Amino acid sequence: MTLDEQVTSLELSKRLRALGAPQTSIFYWVETKQADANPVIVGPNAVDIPDADFYSAFTVAELGALIPYSFVSERRASGRWECGQRYHLDVEGSSPRHPFADVTEVFFADTEVEVRAKTLIFVLEVAAAARPLDP
Repeated sequence: MTLDEQVTSLELSKRLRALGAPQTSIFYWVETKQADANPVIVGPNAVDIPDADFYSAFTVAELGALIPYSFVSERRASGRWECGQRYHLDVEGSSPRHPFADVTEVFFADTEVEVRAKTLIFVLEVAAAARPLDP
């Protein structure tokens, strides 16, 4: 398995950064401002690259630490991955302790890193929608 199959794609990494995901990871996608340059993955000791944008290329483990513990990913018999909320975390009749009390969303993807990234995107979007607007 190649490194780019073990980390979030550039597209998902950009989306996560736009939603405010922390930009601390072992690997990063680097996109230079040169039109003909392809994005590359660099490690934690990469030197400064002038005129470039960096996006965290999260691993499965890093994404697991960022999504709420009630979301579980597993590989199905079909070979595809799914991730959804597996635990009901609130006591019936009480007010929800988190914004995912009634979540029934389940995400599917070909790789575990992709399905966890989609889940984190959902979590960050829900959190953004729950924030009060500044006056």
